[in-house]
Amino acid sequence: MNYRRLSGAEEDAAMLAAVVADAKATQSIHREMLQRMADWETREPGRLSIDDDLRNAFIANFDGLRTAFTDRNLATVGVTFPFQLDRANPAHAVVIAVRDDLADTRDLVQAKRAQELLAKQIAEVRISLPEVLARQASQTAADVADALKTGAKTGGEAVRDVAKTLGWVLGGGFVLYMLTQRGGGK
Repeated sequence: MNYRRLSGAEEDAAMLAAVVADAKATQSIHREMLQRMADWETREPGRLSIDDDLRNAFIANFDGLRTAFTDRNLATVGVTFPFQLDRANPAHAVVIAVRDDLADTRDLVQAKRAQELLAKQIAEVRISLPEVLARQASQTAADVADALKTGAKTGGEAVRDVAKTLGWVLGGGFVLYMLTQRGGGK
């Protein structure tokens, strides 16, 4: 096998991909748990508000899912405690969003707000196009810096190639972003 060391941008992308995959799986379980609650409420309206044992079982399950997700992903993103998560970091932001979504569901169950709970929409985990473009531009800028070092030695050929790529990512990526924004009705 070809083992090579990942660059900072590749490590960030791999970390983000791992967190997003786990977040999607966790949110899928979250949806299934809400569906089970909806089933109880359909069979016996008001049961979730009256039956403390049933409600506490759901609370424990949501807490367990939240804790397991958080613990796995703290290790993935390389921080020790949840308060060290940084919302400006995309991988950290995904961890925070899913963690908060699960806490919100748990809080609704604790507050006996079954109707709000059953109407709750579980957040989809996705990365926005502007964020993807920003990552591409960041990676291209790093490539430009490397090419400048190489370009000084090879007469500028590498710099010219990277400059074309940078132009395409920034120019073409911006056009793609604008088309998706207008096409999406935003």
